[in-house]
Amino acid sequence: VHVNKLSIRRAFSWQPEETANVDIDCDINGSPLQISGQVTPFAKDPRVTAKLKLDQLKIDPFSGLLGDSGISISGLVSLDTDLELTQKEDGSHDGIFLLENLGLKTSDLEASAADFKYDGKLNASLPSSSDLSLEVNSDGQLTATRLDVKLGEDEIKEEKLGWKGKIEATVQPSSKKVQAVLEGSLDSQKSTANLAGANLDLEQSGFSWKGKVQALQKANDTAIN
Repeated sequence: VHVNKLSIRRAFSWQPEETANVDIDCDINGSPLQISGQVTPFAKDPRVTAKLKLDQLKIDPFSGLLGDSGISISGLVSLDTDLELTQKEDGSHDGIFLLENLGLKTSDLEASAADFKYDGKLNASLPSSSDLSLEVNSDGQLTATRLDVKLGEDEIKEEKLGWKGKIEATVQPSSKKVQAVLEGSLDSQKSTANLAGANLDLEQSGFSWKGKVQALQKANDTAIN
C-alpha cells in the first residue's frame, strides 16, 4: 500500500459523538483507491459514511486468504460506491461493483466471466442478538457476460445474462429458516449446455422472464410460491 494523501480532521476521543472527516488517496498493489467521508471512531456505535472509488485491483494475490480450501480466484475488481457501515450490525452500498476477467477454480469446478457488474443498492443487517439472523436486500441491475461454467465433463455457457429488480433474503440459523423474495426481470441472450453425463446438448437463443418468486425453507421443508 502506497499512501499519497491522508487527512483526518476533528477526531477527538473526548468528544465521541463528534464526526471526523477523512480523506485517503492511496495505491493498493498499483491500483488507485480514493476514500472521502465521515467517521465517528470513538462513538458507542461507530459509523462510517464514505464515497469509495477503486480502479481495477487485481484479486489473484488474495487467493491465499482462502487457506487450504482448494479455491483460487483471479480477475480485477473496481468500485464506485457510497458506503455506510456500522460496527453493530448494518451496512449499505449504493453504486457500481465490477469484476472483470473473473476466474474461479476448485477441484471440481471451473468458472469464468468476462465481466460481472452490479449497479444499485445493497443493504445488509446482522442483528447482535442471541437469535442471529442475516437480512440482505438489493434493488438494482446485475449483468454478466461470457459466462462459462465447467463441472467435470459438463459445461454451460451464457453470452449475456441480466437481472433487474429486487431481492430480499433472510437467514435464521437458529431455526434453520431461509426466506427469499425475487421480483423483477431476467434476460438471457444466448445459452448453451453440453451435459456429457446425460449425453445431451442444448442451445437457447434467448429468453426473458418477469415476475415474482417467493421461497421459504424451514428445517427440511421447502415451499415456493
